[in-house]
Amino acid sequence: MRHPSGPAGAADRARSIDDFGPTPQKHGGRHQEEREQRGRHRLTARGHVRATAVFKTKFLDEDAWLKLGANAFTSRDDTGTVLSPGGNLRVNSDGSLSSFTAPSPAERDAYGFDATLHLGPFELIAEYLSERVHSRSEDGMPPLFQGFRADGYYVQGSYFLIPEKLQLVARYETFNPGQVPNDDLSSIAGGVNYYIHGDHIKLMADYFHTWSDFRESNPSFGKDEFDEIILRLQLMF
Repeated sequence: MRHPSGPAGAADRARSIDDFGPTPQKHGGRHQEEREQRGRHRLTARGHVRATAVFKTKFLDEDAWLKLGANAFTSRDDTGTVLSPGGNLRVNSDGSLSSFTAPSPAERDAYGFDATLHLGPFELIAEYLSERVHSRSEDGMPPLFQGFRADGYYVQGSYFLIPEKLQLVARYETFNPGQVPNDDLSSIAGGVNYYIHGDHIKLMADYFHTWSDFRESNPSFGKDEFDEIILRLQLMF
């Protein structure tokens, strides 16, 4: 069964609790970059667990299944550890997001829940993620940043108009960095995927509409709504 390729979203959040950790970008090189990351900054401790349950049946002569998942993550990080290499956690003065490098030792706890409902050509996916980042003292030195909790969720639906060939995708998501008042980002998106040769050769066209509560509350920083169209060709070998 082929999973839908949904739009990337307002803050380009990944769909795994792994993205709460100091992991690399979503596209490739995960283990290599983790080793490089750990070489630059010693990671005191890290733990990650996941549980999944799948229920399968038939509905109206179509294959149907429901998958439920839960994640948990904890980490103690040294000064200088990049906590969000994807550039989607730290709130800047203008309300935009950037990567967050810990200016002093940090601790993180995160958890998430996800569900996928599949019924013939239709699939519905939802996920919620939450992460608490807080500073800690070490060797008698006071912490240099204020802790915060970031959380967000998304809901995505997809439908194959032509089985295994032409797929429609729609998505809503919202993210609350939890660092300044009204710093939420939300987006709606719609897309079309055309599978030329399965997932190996695929055309994707996505439209995004994103709005920033921070920019709406602080209009001096510029417009608070953004539109984007992205065309992509995926080649896998």
